[in-house]
Amino acid sequence: MDYFGFAGYNQSKIGLAYGMKLNKTVSVGLQFDYNLFHISGYGNSSAINFEAGICMHPGGKFTIGLQVFNPVGGKLKKGTDEKLASIYQTGIGYEASKQVLICIEIIKEEDRPVNVNLGLKYIFANCFFAGIGIETATASPYGGAGWHWKNFRVDIAAGYHLQLGFTPSLILVIEIKEKNQE
Repeated sequence: MDYFGFAGYNQSKIGLAYGMKLNKTVSVGLQFDYNLFHISGYGNSSAINFEAGICMHPGGKFTIGLQVFNPVGGKLKKGTDEKLASIYQTGIGYEASKQVLICIEIIKEEDRPVNVNLGLKYIFANCFFAGIGIETATASPYGGAGWHWKNFRVDIAAGYHLQLGFTPSLILVIEIKEKNQE
């Protein structure tokens, strides 16, 4: 689930995702989303879409990922040309040590210039982590910290956007594993 905005304008999304390992080096995922948009005075609009991704570990200390969001469009209102943008992303992570991960992500959103995210994550005490980064499209810095225990993870993060100001976030993740998995 995701929510962004305020009473005058907001957008929310609920998604159902499934991922699986194909082999030791490749994992894939698929998510179906229901998106709802609200603008005071104009009402609500919604769209259904999907997103898919692949994560590869080619060996060594590198991880490569690719993701597509809404590749076939998703009309917001019948009879109009309004639709959700298609987004294509790729990223590379380099594990400099067991505690340090360096990442770069390239994002191309429909009708927008390419955006690059640069990030650094540090893991300490085996269950706590912290990270910092910057988004180049708006020169917006971000950072956060989190805690991981077994199949449960909590992240608290914040960024600063020139127009939106301080933007906090809370992420809760629960991994459900089959009994025969590690």
